[in-house]
Parts: sequence; structure tokens; C-alpha cells
Amino acid sequence: LACVDGMLRGRPTFHPKELGVYLLGGSVAEQPALSAHLQASLQTGLQDRYEVHVFNEGVGGYMSTQELALLETKILPFGNPHYIIAFDGYNDWLSTIYTLMADLKEQAGVTEDVWPHAELSWFHHWFAEWQGHQEIETVSGAFTQFVGVISKRVLKHTYTGWLVNHVLTWIRRNEKHPYEYVPQALYQKTPMLPSARAELQALNERMMTEASRVRGARFLWVLQPGLPYRGDAKTASEQRFYDSRPSAYWQSLERYYQDVQGIVKRDTDFWNSRFLDLSTPPHDMTESFFTDTVHLTDAGAHRAMQSLAALILQDLASRPIKQPSSTPGVMQHEPVDISR
Repeated sequence: LACVDGMLRGRPTFHPKELGVYLLGGSVAEQPALSAHLQASLQTGLQDRYEVHVFNEGVGGYMSTQELALLETKILPFGNPHYIIAFDGYNDWLSTIYTLMADLKEQAGVTEDVWPHAELSWFHHWFAEWQGHQEIETVSGAFTQFVGVISKRVLKHTYTGWLVNHVLTWIRRNEKHPYEYVPQALYQKTPMLPSARAELQALNERMMTEASRVRGARFLWVLQPGLPYRGDAKTASEQRFYDSRPSAYWQSLERYYQDVQGIVKRDTDFWNSRFLDLSTPPHDMTESFFTDTVHLTDAGAHRAMQSLAALILQDLASRPIKQPSSTPGVMQHEPVDISR
């Protein structure tokens, strides 16, 4: 299912003048304000030349590897994408430092010699699965699993099953996951990530670019805004959140963003028209841009999406897209040279 203007589209239906823009990312991209502001800015710029639809495919916690899987298993086979936007950066960094700070790598037997070269963006999900299997081998874990299966498959239509499901849901809601609820003291130990981690994200973005190109769609990698880059423009509320994290936290994030920017600069021939650096928000804003490290206020979402829409409009002006086909799976885009 895809979401257009807040409504679910159960099956792919396309209009002759439709321009489909798919927004990928984590909880920031998932914010309805981003897709709403992007659609409004694009429609204003394009007027009646296209009927713009922005499909919000953001999923809280997603990073580049998961977005690649989503792109290749859902969006490209079943959608009609003209532009695919990956609003990335922060989650690839955050998932990795949480894994390291919670010391999960030692528990799972991943050594310092191995982890910089591992597929870290899937590592903590793999660890969660491994941890689940370990719990099933215990009496309490096996009993919980047994009760869960019985309540969902056997008793789900009975009052007893309804009650058990509600109790289990309440228990799970109050569980603290080791990498989602890191104690504040651990932020003092926020590690610097090796440049290989940024290289991994860039590789994922390249694969999404190629997968999109083969389908005839155009891919844009957006480096999402970050609170440290507000500088002296931070409002009082932003400054309070900034002060709540130690310098090691911000230094690690900035270092990761610098590694990403360095990779893009090194490969500028490839990323020149496919990368938009929004890491530094406009300093002329007197109201809050962020609600926390990366989540945007409505005003912040509006400014960020104005910049993204401007890039898309510029690209459309230089490389017009032919009218899309009304048949799912058939695209009529101008070919895009992946080597550019």
C-alpha cells in the first residue's frame, strides 16, 4: 500500500499526467509534514503540467540498507516512480553507535577486527533475532512464546485470548530495548565511527541509484539536517536539547557527516546531480527548525522541502520526463546515464 495525501492506495493506479515521487527514510521522512510540503512546493512549481503525488514510504528506524530492500521489493515492482528520494544520514550513524555503546558486539562474538567491515546496518536486527532464539531456549521464554501462539491463534476470538493479548502488548510496550533506550551516561562514550561505515551507506545509496535507473526513475540522496549545524542560530529550545547531549555525541555525528560529504566530494562526477546536502539548516530562521536532533518542526520541514523541490524542478527543466504510462510496470522516462 502507498499513501497519497494521507489516503491509502490499495493497488497501483496511474493517471496520464501523474508525477510520482517516493520519499524514503526513517522517522524524519515518515513525518506527514515532509511529504505534504514537498507535494505543495512541487505542484506550485509545475502548475498543471503534472499531477504531483508524493508517496511517503518513511518507516521509523529505517536506514539505507532497509530502504534498499523496500525499494527493490515494493516500490519498483509495484509503483510508478519518477523520482525516488532517500532522506538519510542520521539513522545509519545512530544504529551503529547504539550497537557499540550497548556493547552488543562482544555479546554476539563480533570482534574489533571484523565489525568495521560487517554489514552493520543489519547487525542490530540480526542480534535481536539471535537474542529471541536464546530466550526461547529458556523455560520462561518458551512459556511466553507458547502463550503468545495460543492467545493469537487459538483464543483470539475469546475473552481470555483478548485479555492475554492486551497484557502481553502492555508488557512489550514497557520493555526497554538495549539500543533504543541508552542511558544518558553512555552518551559520554559515544564512539567515532570508522570511515568504512560511511562507505557502506554510500554503497547502499549507489545501489538504490542503479536500481532506480534500470527502472527509468531518478534517484536523489538527501543528507538530512542535523541540530549541530544550526550553530548560533539555535533557538532556546534547540539549545536546551543540544546541551542535554555531551560533546562526544555531537562530535561523532559531525565526523560521520564529514565522512559522507568527503565520499560525495571524491565521487563528485557520480553524485553531482544526485546528492543534496541539507545538513546545514538556514541560519536566517528565528523559529525552531528541530524538535530534537533531527526531527523537524513544521517550519523546518517547509524550508527543507522547498530546497528539495527546487532541485527537482531544476532537474525537470533540464531533462523533461515524458508523460508517464497508465500501465503499471511500463515507464516512458528519458534514459538516464548512470556514469554522469
